[in-house]
Amino acid sequence: MNIVAPIFDYAEKNPDQLAIVDERSTTSYRTLAYTMGQVMIGLNKYNKPQMTVGVLAHTHREVIETLCGAVAAGHIIVVLDPKWSQKQLKESLKHVDILFIDEQFRDLVRNHTTVDVIPYRTGESISTFYYTDWRDLHTGTFPTLAVGDTEPFYIGFTSGTTSNPKSFIRHHQSWIESFTACHSVFKIDQNSHVVAPGSIAHSLFLFAVFHALFNGATLYVLNQYSSTKSLKLIQNHPVSHMYLVPTMAESLLASLEPSEQHTQPVSLITSGDKLTTETKGRLQNAWPDVQLFEFYGASELSFVSVSTPSDHLRNPESVGKPFPSVQLEIRDDSGNPLPPEQIGTLHVKSNMLFSGYINDDNETANVLIDDWAVTGDLAKLSHDGDLYLVGRKKNRIISGGWNIFPEKIETIVKTYSSLHEVAVIGLQSRFWGEIPVLVITEQSNDDQQSTLRSIYKEHLPRHEWPRRTYTIDAFPYTSSGKIARARLKELIQR
Repeated sequence: MNIVAPIFDYAEKNPDQLAIVDERSTTSYRTLAYTMGQVMIGLNKYNKPQMTVGVLAHTHREVIETLCGAVAAGHIIVVLDPKWSQKQLKESLKHVDILFIDEQFRDLVRNHTTVDVIPYRTGESISTFYYTDWRDLHTGTFPTLAVGDTEPFYIGFTSGTTSNPKSFIRHHQSWIESFTACHSVFKIDQNSHVVAPGSIAHSLFLFAVFHALFNGATLYVLNQYSSTKSLKLIQNHPVSHMYLVPTMAESLLASLEPSEQHTQPVSLITSGDKLTTETKGRLQNAWPDVQLFEFYGASELSFVSVSTPSDHLRNPESVGKPFPSVQLEIRDDSGNPLPPEQIGTLHVKSNMLFSGYINDDNETANVLIDDWAVTGDLAKLSHDGDLYLVGRKKNRIISGGWNIFPEKIETIVKTYSSLHEVAVIGLQSRFWGEIPVLVITEQSNDDQQSTLRSIYKEHLPRHEWPRRTYTIDAFPYTSSGKIARARLKELIQR
């Protein structure tokens, strides 16, 4: 099955239902299906059985119809990030056969590609020929919908900071399995109104787009993320679900007046990092009827575990139980399964896994082993089947022979202080090997340092205490909205 096949069904059964609402226009399922057909005709005129169709743009209706049309025709989509370095863009453009681009980004690729570049009109006219001109040239009988199934449809990129991000590939069935698995959890259907406020260069929000349209929901997108605009969507539309990353949740809360509350029931679906208990409490106060779903997963894995509203009350420290149809094992360094409560490397088995890394058979073989994926996360399972993340192997600090996990220290500092965003990194030490240090963006003072020392003393063994506190103006981030630890380490060591 092709992941966009249901869109054509909805176009027949519910033609006037809104499919997409962006900042400039609305589109019904009938119109979306028609413009997808035009894109299919236009791409098929290149006479290549499977092209790689690139998009470098903010999120709007025309981008979504391009991506859906390309997938419908059996091509592979690649979403590039305008925040990438010139080196990263140049490397990623090697995957692309044709590029659709917001006109303000043309200078980013001018000297890096020789393929056809079709611009979206996003401001004052710069070109004389735009995407809508290209699209409207193509009418007539629409091509047959591509089969889908185990055919590839999407090339994504893992977060990169100092080097090129790794590219991975997915096939249709892996995301269809994901849609099926999350239906019983999130309950998104034709009556749902789903907000995906982030950039589609982030795989979470690209997934949200395809997930909403696969289920016949009404999808709301923003050209660029704005907490103010996101709140207005909730206030002005019958929003039922919103996808978020934790930094967005914090910005939404910061944009609210102290006494402001939303009475509309909304399911918030968050991923990327675990929300602190304090943030969850503030969300609950702002939205008394909010239903908070936190899922742990990755671009290559899809869903791994989920913490539902009842799980937050029962066991706030865990990342929930395995997602439907997912199997989990904790293994030691030799690959042997460990019993409950033992810490080891998390292995995941499901039908939602990616197909592999492009041009990197060694890395694919390291991650995909006998139908299991090796995550690189250190974790444990409780006797009740709850999953607890300890930290990333690559983030681990070894100080005086002790294993120190930054994520644990960060959670404790954010939970028991007024700091909402912090990072712990390891710096080289001649005596200890490495020492943990705390990085914040708020000016440190004597009172704050006293508070932090009290927190360390109460909640951490002595060897895990950060030895120093550094203050910077702003954290560097990866394309997925996480703190870029390698880049942060470079900034601190300067």
